[in-house]
Amino acid sequence: EPGQRRHVALGSIVNVVKTVVRAGDLVCRHGEDDVVVLVPDTSPEAAVRLAGRIETSLREAPEALSAFIRAGLAVAPADGTTLEELVTVARARADQHPCICHPPEPCSDCRDQPGAPAVH
Repeated sequence: EPGQRRHVALGSIVNVVKTVVRAGDLVCRHGEDDVVVLVPDTSPEAAVRLAGRIETSLREAPEALSAFIRAGLAVAPADGTTLEELVTVARARADQHPCICHPPEPCSDCRDQPGAPAVH
Protein backbone atom coordinates (compact mmCIF):
# COMPACT_ATOMS: atom_id res chain seq x y z
CA GLU A 1 0.00 0.00 0.00
CA PRO A 2 1.36 3.50 -0.87
CA GLY A 3 0.97 4.92 2.64
CA GLN A 4 3.01 2.11 4.15
CA ARG A 5 5.72 2.45 1.48
CA ARG A 6 5.92 6.19 2.18
CA HIS A 7 6.20 5.53 5.92
CA VAL A 8 9.01 3.01 5.37
CA ALA A 9 10.83 5.34 2.93
CA LEU A 10 10.65 8.27 5.37
CA GLY A 11 11.95 6.07 8.18
CA SER A 12 14.84 4.98 5.97
CA ILE A 13 15.59 8.60 5.06
CA VAL A 14 15.67 9.60 8.73
CA ASN A 15 18.03 6.72 9.51
CA VAL A 16 20.45 7.71 6.73
CA VAL A 17 20.34 11.40 7.66
CA LYS A 18 21.14 10.57 11.28
CA THR A 19 24.41 8.99 10.13
CA VAL A 20 25.49 12.30 8.53
CA VAL A 21 24.56 14.96 11.10
CA ARG A 22 26.35 15.90 14.31
CA ALA A 23 25.40 14.47 17.70
CA GLY A 24 23.64 17.70 18.75
CA ASP A 25 21.59 18.05 15.54
CA LEU A 26 17.95 16.98 15.45
CA VAL A 27 16.43 14.84 12.70
CA CYS A 28 12.69 14.23 12.85
CA ARG A 29 9.64 13.59 10.76
CA HIS A 30 7.30 16.54 10.44
CA GLY A 31 3.77 16.07 9.17
CA GLU A 32 3.06 13.29 6.70
CA ASP A 33 5.85 13.74 4.18
CA ASP A 34 8.61 15.88 5.65
CA VAL A 35 11.88 15.22 7.39
CA VAL A 36 13.27 18.22 9.25
CA VAL A 37 16.95 18.58 10.10
CA LEU A 38 17.72 21.23 12.74
CA VAL A 39 21.39 22.17 12.90
CA PRO A 40 21.98 24.74 15.65
CA ASP A 41 24.90 27.16 15.48
CA THR A 42 25.44 26.52 11.78
CA SER A 43 26.04 29.08 9.05
CA PRO A 44 23.97 28.94 5.85
CA GLU A 45 27.10 27.87 3.98
CA ALA A 46 27.73 25.00 6.40
CA ALA A 47 24.06 23.98 6.12
CA VAL A 48 24.41 23.83 2.32
CA ARG A 49 27.50 21.62 2.69
CA LEU A 50 25.59 19.39 5.11
CA ALA A 51 22.71 19.15 2.64
CA GLY A 52 25.21 18.01 0.03
CA ARG A 53 26.50 15.28 2.32
CA ILE A 54 22.94 14.21 3.07
CA GLU A 55 22.06 14.08 -0.62
CA THR A 56 25.18 12.02 -1.37
CA SER A 57 24.38 9.58 1.45
CA LEU A 58 20.79 9.18 0.27
CA ARG A 59 21.88 8.70 -3.34
CA GLU A 60 24.36 6.01 -2.25
CA ALA A 61 21.84 4.22 0.00
CA PRO A 62 20.84 0.76 -1.22
CA GLU A 63 17.21 1.89 -1.38
CA ALA A 64 18.00 4.78 -3.82
CA LEU A 65 16.38 7.23 -1.43
CA SER A 66 17.47 10.40 -3.25
CA ALA A 67 14.48 9.99 -5.58
CA PHE A 68 12.31 11.14 -2.68
CA ILE A 69 14.22 14.32 -1.85
CA ARG A 70 13.16 17.90 -2.36
CA ALA A 71 15.00 20.22 -0.01
CA GLY A 72 14.75 23.81 1.16
CA LEU A 73 16.91 25.78 3.54
CA ALA A 74 15.77 28.20 6.23
CA VAL A 75 17.98 29.93 8.79
CA ALA A 76 16.93 31.20 12.23
CA PRO A 77 16.39 33.89 13.25
CA ALA A 78 16.41 35.60 9.82
CA ASP A 79 13.73 33.30 8.37
CA GLY A 80 11.75 32.70 11.55
CA THR A 81 12.06 31.64 15.14
CA THR A 82 9.55 28.78 15.37
CA LEU A 83 9.70 25.38 13.72
CA GLU A 84 6.55 26.14 11.73
CA GLU A 85 7.96 29.44 10.41
CA LEU A 86 11.21 27.79 9.38
CA VAL A 87 9.48 24.82 7.73
CA THR A 88 7.19 27.19 5.82
CA VAL A 89 10.17 29.16 4.47
CA ALA A 90 12.10 25.98 3.62
CA ARG A 91 9.09 24.54 1.75
CA ALA A 92 8.62 27.77 -0.19
CA ARG A 93 12.28 27.79 -1.19
CA ALA A 94 12.11 24.14 -2.24
CA ASP A 95 9.13 25.03 -4.45
CA GLN A 96 10.93 28.04 -5.98
CA HIS A 97 13.94 26.20 -7.37
CA PRO A 98 15.25 22.66 -7.39
CA CYS A 99 18.50 23.10 -5.52
CA ILE A 100 19.80 24.36 -2.23
CA CYS A 101 21.95 27.28 -3.20
CA HIS A 102 22.09 30.77 -1.76
CA PRO A 103 18.45 31.87 -1.31
CA PRO A 104 16.36 33.61 -2.43
CA GLU A 105 17.63 33.62 -6.03
CA PRO A 106 18.43 30.44 -7.95
CA CYS A 107 22.10 30.11 -8.82
CA SER A 108 23.32 30.16 -12.41
CA ASP A 109 23.49 26.35 -12.44
CA CYS A 110 19.78 26.18 -11.65
CA ARG A 111 18.84 28.84 -14.21
CA ASP A 112 21.08 27.54 -16.99
CA GLN A 113 21.02 23.78 -16.46
CA PRO A 114 17.66 22.21 -15.78
CA GLY A 115 18.22 19.03 -13.85
CA ALA A 116 21.41 20.31 -12.18
CA PRO A 117 22.36 18.56 -8.93
CA ALA A 118 20.00 19.32 -6.06
CA VAL A 119 22.77 20.69 -3.86
CA HIS A 120 25.78 22.64 -5.11
